[in-house]
Amino acid sequence: MSQRTRQPGDVVLGLYEVRDVLRGGMGVVHRVRHRGWRIDLAVKTPRPELLGSAEAVRRFEAEAGTWVELGLHPHTVNCVYVRTVDGLPRVFAEWVDGGSLAEAVSGGRLYAGGPRATLGRLLDVSVQTAWGLRHAHGSGLVHQDVKPANILLDPDGTAKVTDFGLAAARSVAEDGPTGPPGVTYRGMTPAYCSPEQAGAAVGGQGVRLTPATDVWSWALTVLEMFAGRRPTRYGQAAAEALEAFLEAGTADARVPPMPPALAGLLRQCFVGVPGARPALDEAAAVLVSLYGDLMGEPFPRPAPEASRLLADELSNQALSLLDLGRTEEAEERWQRAVTADPHHLVARYNQGLHLWRRAETTDRELLRALEAARDVGGESALAARLLGFVHLERDDRAQAAALLRGAAEEQAEDEPVPDELREALTVLAERPQVPTTLLGGHLIAVSAVAFSDDGEWLLSGDSTGSLRLWERAGGRCVRELTRAGDMVRAVALSGDASIGLVARYEGLPEVWDLVRGERLPLPPGFPSGEVTAVALNGDGSFAAIGHADGTVHRWQVPARALVDGFGHHRYGSEALVLSRNNARAYSVGGMREPTVHVWDLVTRGHAELTVPPDVPDQLRWGPMIKAALAPDGRSAVQIWLGAMVSWDLVTGRITAQAPHDLVTVSALALAPGGNLAIVDDGATLQVRETATGRVLRTFGEGHDWSRLAASGDGRFVAVGTLGDGEREGEAAVRVEPLPVLGYRAPWAYARPRPAAELALRAARFAAALEEGQQHVAQGRYGQAAQCLRRARSVPGFSRHPEVLDTWELLGRHGRRTGLRGVWPTFDFHEPYTLDRPVTAQFIGDSDTFITPIWTQGLGLLDAARPGPIRVVEGLRGSARAVLTPDFPMAILIGDHGDVALYDLDTGSFIPAVQVEDTTAIAVAATSGRLLMGGKDGGVTFLDFVQEAEDQAVSMKGSALPALDGEVRAVAISADGRFAASAALADPDPGQAAPRTRTLRGWDLATESCVWEHVDQARGFLQFLQFSPDGRTLVHVGGEQVRAFDAATGRALWSLTLENPTAEPVIAVGARRGVVADGTDMVVFDPATGRVATRLRGPARIYSLVLTTDERFAVTGGDEVRVWDLDTGQMVWITPGKSSGALALAMSTSGRRLVALGLETFRIWELDWEFAFTPDESDTQQHPPAEGPSSTR
Repeated sequence: MSQRTRQPGDVVLGLYEVRDVLRGGMGVVHRVRHRGWRIDLAVKTPRPELLGSAEAVRRFEAEAGTWVELGLHPHTVNCVYVRTVDGLPRVFAEWVDGGSLAEAVSGGRLYAGGPRATLGRLLDVSVQTAWGLRHAHGSGLVHQDVKPANILLDPDGTAKVTDFGLAAARSVAEDGPTGPPGVTYRGMTPAYCSPEQAGAAVGGQGVRLTPATDVWSWALTVLEMFAGRRPTRYGQAAAEALEAFLEAGTADARVPPMPPALAGLLRQCFVGVPGARPALDEAAAVLVSLYGDLMGEPFPRPAPEASRLLADELSNQALSLLDLGRTEEAEERWQRAVTADPHHLVARYNQGLHLWRRAETTDRELLRALEAARDVGGESALAARLLGFVHLERDDRAQAAALLRGAAEEQAEDEPVPDELREALTVLAERPQVPTTLLGGHLIAVSAVAFSDDGEWLLSGDSTGSLRLWERAGGRCVRELTRAGDMVRAVALSGDASIGLVARYEGLPEVWDLVRGERLPLPPGFPSGEVTAVALNGDGSFAAIGHADGTVHRWQVPARALVDGFGHHRYGSEALVLSRNNARAYSVGGMREPTVHVWDLVTRGHAELTVPPDVPDQLRWGPMIKAALAPDGRSAVQIWLGAMVSWDLVTGRITAQAPHDLVTVSALALAPGGNLAIVDDGATLQVRETATGRVLRTFGEGHDWSRLAASGDGRFVAVGTLGDGEREGEAAVRVEPLPVLGYRAPWAYARPRPAAELALRAARFAAALEEGQQHVAQGRYGQAAQCLRRARSVPGFSRHPEVLDTWELLGRHGRRTGLRGVWPTFDFHEPYTLDRPVTAQFIGDSDTFITPIWTQGLGLLDAARPGPIRVVEGLRGSARAVLTPDFPMAILIGDHGDVALYDLDTGSFIPAVQVEDTTAIAVAATSGRLLMGGKDGGVTFLDFVQEAEDQAVSMKGSALPALDGEVRAVAISADGRFAASAALADPDPGQAAPRTRTLRGWDLATESCVWEHVDQARGFLQFLQFSPDGRTLVHVGGEQVRAFDAATGRALWSLTLENPTAEPVIAVGARRGVVADGTDMVVFDPATGRVATRLRGPARIYSLVLTTDERFAVTGGDEVRVWDLDTGQMVWITPGKSSGALALAMSTSGRRLVALGLETFRIWELDWEFAFTPDESDTQQHPPAEGPSSTR
């Protein structure tokens, strides 16, 4: 594929393997194997003389690009892309086995089976090509070179038109630009050209060709099939050629005579006036009818439509765009693919690989996305392969082997093992598994650890002063040098493991002969002072220590002689390394001193390396968090708040700056070569590529990693742990193999399904969806459910947005019985930060929700699709918001007690009142009354008034009698009749009495207190909520949950929590109440207080929301969990701590869930199962609850 002709076996760009070389009308055609996608492509290269200028090349690419935009159709060849290789534009298209129609005519293959079979075949090919050309015409593209050589035949008889735009491209290359792409006039083949093409070719400047020119050429192609040869040398003579053929007939007995009706159709196609020729869809309809008359059976193919691009095809398009370097467009295609089918295996895999390699997701998140796609119905064998490929790239050999070998065993005997699977198994065979080694024996936290150069020996110390030498391979402690003493701060081990150097938090450093197990003396007059870092050269003959005052001292170990002292650090070094030959010393500073120092110990030269001020985005980085040196001292890494910066300490240059999302770095190590950093982020142990910041491998989570060290040969990382040893409470050194780089998981190019199959699937889906929508509109919900389930069963359409929208509407008329699936739709990130407290609320029955934005005001977002935040400004400070039920209004409360109405439709403000020091707020669900409590014990309620004249809405307020103490909670019944407040009062100064809690019930019609309870406060935070019917008030304070009659204050029931949290989390419905009890949920009857069940959870619950039917609860904490309250089972959990939530909000239908963290939030889509008729119902039938879902 260069200007010399590539030969079979050549590999171009490391991506395309040439398999065959063919000659075409305008140049060379190569059959190539795309090594990344594992499919064959046809690569069409124009002759160099056709591209004589840069403008000719540009126009050629534009014209050829019209083929790419044509899209999928059963009867057109799919063009993948146009790409410049070796200076020439190449057209990459679908490879079609079976050859061309021209070859089938000349070789006689078209006429096999006798005259009747041949007649059916000729009509079939004529109809298919007409359909394909009509699709192009509908897209505004005129082929301009329709002929048998440009019609390809699949072995199954499918005819496909190819080379769209290439005739125009050739014409442009020869004659220069004449019009927009797709409609120019040259490049035709004379034997098939129309009269207008022929006229244009001899000087008809400005002639614009219409689809009628393709009709003429198509009719000539049909005529050639019946004639068995080319009917004329000049296409404009087609009408005469047709009459001559009809008069003489065919000399080939295999070819049936042309039916008179077809001859009449061709006469119409050969009319001289282009506008008088039939359109090709009309011509196809005539032939379909003729086929039925002549063959005595219906035409065997349905009339196709352009195939809708589903996840497979969108993912393939994304790979094409990625090949061309059009990354943003590729990412857009992948996003469309996972929107159409959120758990599509191939799309999730390709998108995930792309994002992972760009450091925009982690290996763990990618694996969980693939596992979720597998678990909701993905093809298990394919899922095993894809998961195995990812595990092999992250170098988890045990997981990769189990998955890939299992996938190979599942392969059918008559099917070859796919190339990509065979290659991965070969890599596995070359990489023997290296198990994790656990070196247990330390009593409490390992505080220091170091490796020998070959990774076979380790020295470790702990907080009790214990010092141990380990043999890695045997997993045994060979020497316990000290059993107790001052806490070990740092250790170093010589390359040959003969000498150890130890620094403790108190006292002088220690040098150990590890062969004899003896402590060696220090040089006379050794300097005292706090030691922060230690180092040894390769054979242990030289040692160095870094002091807290910034000085470094070096000495000869055998001779016990101080060599030199030097220092340029101001606050002490974070890490210190001596080169193996003792020629150089390297050190890095800590958070207060983000510098790297290099000393030449021979010349006494020194270099202090700091980040140059002209480094892009440096001003946005923030402070440095952690730094580390590679064991050989040749590389360093600094983790700043905004970037991971890598240094080559030989050249003194920055080699990479990689973005990251780290906030905390508890421990850090750097592998030799500087390409891998091992990071403890406080929750997981990650291996990151320093060049990109990618999390290549996550080793675990939930562990307390205390210290890290990389081996000198780069094979291992040693991890000091707490409480992960052989006995409960014992600490250990865990030795993990470091990932080996090199293997890259292959892209998954979805094998193109026949376009006819895609069109048929789309038609089946559309028909079932339309029928289901009609049933919904007519109230036949059971029948609608059957239709929508049928629509969702069509491959590729199970999570199509249209069917999900209809399913959501239908679900309002059914009983929620289960959870079909859950997937994230989008995440919220910068430039905004969430305000405190973290809250969100949906606006009525819509997908729009509101959440406070730090320093900005109120943010309005659409949970159904990502988009810009509509920020509502105007209040002083950050705003909290509560919705009104009857008007499109939000009540906004600012930091300084401002209260205003915001019109969600017009965006206008209605300033209302100012209530200073507001501490609690509630709004009535149906009346819209607002109740506010203050720091001074005051309670204020506000009414909304709509003026009859101009429909304007305003607020009018009243103050209720003040309480003693600060109001901590308020509640108002849905109808706005009753209210309640809870206040806490501190005892008088000097008294040891507990706080006093006052609960009051209010009748808002009379603005009077109707009951009061005073007792000792149990817990600082309080919670109040009325039942949906307004008759019962539920109060949570401390370990008590109590219920009162709203009108009289009579105590109804109480229950005691076993593990009360500092902040109550409760939701109360009409028939169920749920309260968080530490890590558990207590489900109770709101009428009686009887505990129905206690659901045990592993982590504290921070937020809680019920579906409107009260069957399911969603809890937020480290993870988001969905619980079936009927069965007591957890039915779903989000993947990992990164997907947790401090607060939740759920749409009325339960389809959208907002999970908010400290800074960002994620939108989840919940796909529920419903029952609509008795034969579909589950064992429990519950009427929908009247009250809204609740949250804390």
